[in-house]
Amino acid sequence: MVCGPQGEPVTEAVYFHRKLVEAKLPFGGVIVNKVHYESELPEYGDGFAGELEEALGDGDLARRVLRNYDDYRVLAARDQRNIKRLTAEMRARAVIQVPHLDTDVHDLSGLMRINRYLFAAGAKERTAIAAD
Repeated sequence: MVCGPQGEPVTEAVYFHRKLVEAKLPFGGVIVNKVHYESELPEYGDGFAGELEEALGDGDLARRVLRNYDDYRVLAARDQRNIKRLTAEMRARAVIQVPHLDTDVHDLSGLMRINRYLFAAGAKERTAIAAD
């Protein structure tokens, strides 16, 4: 099953999973696509806003960058909460997370990027993280 990390797609996936179980159909696992990863985002200190403004040379742009950064952190935390709920409600052993990529996948090179997350040895590590 494939779903996004937002609330509604997770709820729909849980519902569909229940229907599969009721019909005694096999269920292999879940792929959660377009996940925002919180672990990739370091905390920034009090002086960072000033440093960013100086580096960018524009106070308004620096504030917008920080607001965007904070918004991303909120999305990442939401995604992880929803993935934990999905994992718990489905009692899924295999939950593979594919990150939100910079571009849509529409060619072979894009498929190769996703391949790293679906079939690489690191996929097991991401599955274990999602189950925690």
